[in-house]
Amino acid sequence: MMGPMMMGGGVLVILLGLLLIVGVPLLIIVLVAGGRFASRSQPLAEGGRPAPPRQPTRDCPACGRGVQPDWNVCPYCGKDLT
Repeated sequence: MMGPMMMGGGVLVILLGLLLIVGVPLLIIVLVAGGRFASRSQPLAEGGRPAPPRQPTRDCPACGRGVQPDWNVCPYCGKDLT
């Protein structure tokens, strides 16, 4: 009555087989779904390409670096922009 299942190796083979049968397809599904959500998180411009980052619309009069319109002080040189 000492079959191959009594040695403990059979249980390990069954567990590894179950992991392959269930785990690999589940991993593929998760990766595909994650890729779809990641691609939707970026805004798209015309033609389906990701939109370029917003560019500053004005330059600091002191250092010449780009600043956002709503900034009151240049973060690079400290010049008052108001």
